[in-house]
Amino acid sequence: MIGSGFSLKAHQPWRTWATYYGSEFTTTYNYLWMETSAVAYGDNNEVYTGGTTQSAGTGLNGMVMRFNSSGQMVWQTNISGSASDKVVDIFYWSSFVYAVGWTSSFDLPGALGTYQGNSDAFVAKLDATTGAIIWIRYYGGPGDDRPAAISKRTGTVAIVGSTSSTTGIHYGTGFQSTYGGGPTDGFIACIDYYGTVTWGTYYGGTQWDAINDITGGLYNEYYITGVTNSTTGISTFTGNTYQGGGADVILAKLNSSNGTRTWGKYYGGAGHDEALGAFSLGSGVYICGKTKSTSGIAEPGGYRTTKSSGTNFDAFVSCFDASGGICVGTYFGDQTTGTDIAMDVVWNSTSEIVISGKTNSTSNIATTGSWQTTLGGDYDGFVAKFNNSLSSLSWGTYYGGSAYDECEGLAVNGNTFYTVGYTYSQGLPTHVAYDKNLTAGLSSSFLAKFIDRDCNVSVSVTNYRDKLTGGCRYTATPSGGSSPYSYLWTTGQTTQSVLVYSGTPHVMVTDALGCTGYPWAYPIPCLSSLLDVEENAVDAISIYPNPVNDILTIETDGANDGYVTIIDLTGKEVLNYQLNQGETSSKINVSELNNGVYFLKLNSGFEMKTFKVVVSH
Repeated sequence: MIGSGFSLKAHQPWRTWATYYGSEFTTTYNYLWMETSAVAYGDNNEVYTGGTTQSAGTGLNGMVMRFNSSGQMVWQTNISGSASDKVVDIFYWSSFVYAVGWTSSFDLPGALGTYQGNSDAFVAKLDATTGAIIWIRYYGGPGDDRPAAISKRTGTVAIVGSTSSTTGIHYGTGFQSTYGGGPTDGFIACIDYYGTVTWGTYYGGTQWDAINDITGGLYNEYYITGVTNSTTGISTFTGNTYQGGGADVILAKLNSSNGTRTWGKYYGGAGHDEALGAFSLGSGVYICGKTKSTSGIAEPGGYRTTKSSGTNFDAFVSCFDASGGICVGTYFGDQTTGTDIAMDVVWNSTSEIVISGKTNSTSNIATTGSWQTTLGGDYDGFVAKFNNSLSSLSWGTYYGGSAYDECEGLAVNGNTFYTVGYTYSQGLPTHVAYDKNLTAGLSSSFLAKFIDRDCNVSVSVTNYRDKLTGGCRYTATPSGGSSPYSYLWTTGQTTQSVLVYSGTPHVMVTDALGCTGYPWAYPIPCLSSLLDVEENAVDAISIYPNPVNDILTIETDGANDGYVTIIDLTGKEVLNYQLNQGETSSKINVSELNNGVYFLKLNSGFEMKTFKVVVSH
């Protein structure tokens, strides 16, 4: 019996699986590439993503996908018409998935309302079990309406974004009924369970304004955040003014029932400041984004109170109470010349704060012993966790390969979190993945699942040739972690042992706490059982000396061409040698091999023999 295994002791967080999706043209889904920034989890440990594909010879198509807890795709639904369509965010709520995006199509299937021209916003409601579209709602006016995010309160969902439309935005009791001016205003709109717009409002002044994220609060409110360089129409606080630098953060609280504004404010300093993510915890809100300001961001008690010395962006994350007062703010990232941008923020079951984004900084991102401690190359994604007072960093990790990567979206379920993003890097998926392949030079979306705990699951795999069936029997044996264990093979089987007739299956073992183990770096080919491993001589074949120091001699009858393959105990081919017809004695130099046991496979004519060889220098 042949076996192999290795053990990895992980520090928080531990990646359980990862997969590409939408990397290349396929006959099944007919897409060339996909990008995504949206992820949400459901009631049964499933996960949903939203994004955009480019099909061969056509424009953009919106898409929503469901994956099970093991990272295998369950369904995919396209949201598309005759022109370009894009999904930018999704939200799971009570057996339904809500997707928001923009469209240039006048003919979205079964849409409520009427397409108004250029690009309109849309909201789609899908059945979470089947992926079937229940309704789609157009929203917008004659200009460009570009939503950025979606959230929910009881009975309704709300969307935010930017618009250049001077009509078609305001509905009902929304607090700003007219377009403020400039290239774009922000907008917020509320849509009920049946797809009816209950209220809508502009938010902006005379310059550039955009709302980038929205989150539902605890007490009948929405918090919205984004970016502005308008000097009027933003703040309700005396003395709170635009600070310059090209852009400040917008932060506001709205009544979720009627769209009236409770308060609004600027946030930032003399540099460029922009919020990209928001999440409400209790009666306050956390926001994250990017800043070039050296003041006006961090507060005493924050994890890092000084900006980097360079002129590039630093990431930031800040907390505000329900009245708009700042609790704490902190910078995050390299303290020299790197660029760091936080793109999403969430909180976990113990009220800790998790952010994700992208960076090209080589320091002050990853903590010791984290999943990935060094920058892979170009930009990498990152994920980092703080305590809820933002005074200390629990851990931080890079996530990426040698090319461009970014972690755009986050979703947290207990001590498990998912991140989605965009990558050009090969080698990101685990062995057991929906899609493991990415051609060099192409891009793909990725989805990765992490568990926020120390894991210590080790797996060994043994195999033998089943003489009755001719197949190869693989058995996974876990140790460490907490039983019971579950199994998922690349064949789709979920038993501890599998029988295969071609290829080498990989296995993912998951313990009772959600920690995973993978057994090998090099898969083991299915050799014969030990009963089929020959001694040093059989029939007309002789191999000597054995053990061997430097030169191994193989004697045959020379009747056929053949070849020799030497394999180490991990299953890796370490040496190959050609046998020529007419040669009865061949010498193989094994002086470069390490001491140990090897298997020599000899193929000659229609016969294959396997020998055990010991190298001893």
